Amino acid sequence: MEDLPYQYKFSLVFKTEREAQIVVNTLSVDEEPSGRVTRNFAVIGNKMTGEWTCADAKLLRTCLRSFFVNLSLVVETLQKFSKPEQ
Repeated sequence: MEDLPYQYKFSLVFKTEREAQIVVNTLSVDEEPSGRVTRNFAVIGNKMTGEWTCADAKLLRTCLRSFFVNLSLVVETLQKFSKPEQ
């Protein structure tokens, strides 16, 4: 198995577990385009966690850039369609 020395981990807190799960479900649809990248998401309560491992730094940066653009779109969509708190 090829060595994947580059790694990135994060966690994000959402208002509810449901929102975190919607984000994970939406972003999990697309697989990474290369076998040189692994990606895992999880939801624990209202927190989303993610981890990437990758063969080289440039590829990791490209994957993360795409992820954060998509994450931004999903969060904006959630905000537009979520019910206002009362």
